[in-house]
Amino acid sequence: ETTSGLINDLVSVSEVVKNHNLRFIVDAMSSFGAVDVNVAELGIDFLISSANKCIQGVPGFSFIIARREALTATEGNARTISLDLHSQWKTMEKDNGKWRFTSPTHVVAAFAQELKELQKEHGIALLLITHDLALVRQYADRVALMYAGQIVEQSKVSDFFENPSHPYARLLLSAVPSADKSAQTLTGIAGSVPELSAMPSGCRFAPRCPAAKEACLQKCPAMRPTVPGRLVRCFYPDSPVTSSTTHLQKTMRSEETVLKLTDVSVTYGSRGGLFSRQKAFEAVSHATLSLARGKTLALVGESGSGKTTLGKAALGLLENATVSGSVEIAGEVAFDARGRFKRHLRSCAQIVFQDPFASLDPRMSVGELVSEGIMALCPGLSKADARRKVSELLDSVGLPSAAADRLAHEFSGGQRQRIAIARALAVEPQIVVCDEPTSALDVSVQAQILNLLREIQAEQGVSYLFITHNFAVVEFMAHEVAVCIKNCEEGVFENML
Repeated sequence: ETTSGLINDLVSVSEVVKNHNLRFIVDAMSSFGAVDVNVAELGIDFLISSANKCIQGVPGFSFIIARREALTATEGNARTISLDLHSQWKTMEKDNGKWRFTSPTHVVAAFAQELKELQKEHGIALLLITHDLALVRQYADRVALMYAGQIVEQSKVSDFFENPSHPYARLLLSAVPSADKSAQTLTGIAGSVPELSAMPSGCRFAPRCPAAKEACLQKCPAMRPTVPGRLVRCFYPDSPVTSSTTHLQKTMRSEETVLKLTDVSVTYGSRGGLFSRQKAFEAVSHATLSLARGKTLALVGESGSGKTTLGKAALGLLENATVSGSVEIAGEVAFDARGRFKRHLRSCAQIVFQDPFASLDPRMSVGELVSEGIMALCPGLSKADARRKVSELLDSVGLPSAAADRLAHEFSGGQRQRIAIARALAVEPQIVVCDEPTSALDVSVQAQILNLLREIQAEQGVSYLFITHNFAVVEFMAHEVAVCIKNCEEGVFENML
């Protein structure tokens, strides 16, 4: 799902196209009967125009050239560049006369409307693979729900969302966050998806299904029609499914400001060449916001608007960038006279990164990952006390203490994000920057993580700067919202939306 690794961040995007995609472009030209060309003698514009002429038979296929340094591109930009310049050919494949399209969740919405127009114009059939139920509801005609390698329900989109039949479908939809659920926990699904090497002998959802009966444990049900246009893999579809929610205790809040950004700008510089000057790119411009103790400030905006850059700038985590303006953490200026983040403030502010698969060192045990910050920022703590604290932290995020001896790759995505949260909480911070912590997770696991973050906030009074694209999550989590375009417009949640 990540695309940053596909793009060399040391060269311009046009260079990426020339160096990384020439063979791809020539292959595309050759496959449509183009003559052989010596790619070294061709300019990039000629290649692009020639490729476009040669592949007019592919609906919607085009190259978009961005004349901007990849070094200054955000993750969202990287995804867009990757999709347009590299992945689109691979993701639009002809399969039995139909065009199939799959794309990363974060960028597919930007192309969904265009794809709907292409459907009308060219009669394309699209297979959209996504966790984003809002996207499914808005753009799909039919939906197939999968669980543990099997399709368990298939129906029209309207029927699926208005009257889901399979117990898993109903529990999944009840786990979607919204404003009217903000006073209670989200409905989670007990247990986890079974390992592919150890599937249950009966219904694969039976161990987690509150409506399961003896027959469900003995035999796997087949897909069967329940009403016209709907197929369900269940012996007892539409059986009542009870789910429990609890009201959250009130968060420890105050009007004390724990994070204050005033007129913050972030500028990247690109290297000059023999015949070009060094260029500067302003990723964030004059952003001002504040975060009070025990509250959640959601930072929203489109891909490339500077949300993650601003969050990292607040914690002094940016390299090769110039940060200007004022950052105050717990009432103290965060940067010294030489522009370095003050070390003793590291324990006041931590971050949970977006990708739980990339943010944890695969060579370190979970115990080492969680205790790393403790040992670095609390040098007076003994190893025995550190181990005890790691056990308490793992317990607080719903993981057994035995997990401390295992490696991160042995855990699921949701469990890895719990480890990342435990690591962030290890030094008892006042502020946690949550950089899209649930974007890579399905709805049921997302509900578990959001519930966990809310519970921790209620118990410890932690403040969250919550970066997200998901407005349903904003409705559930946020007390205030800041909209990031190039600077930030801040306001109370009810007024903003």
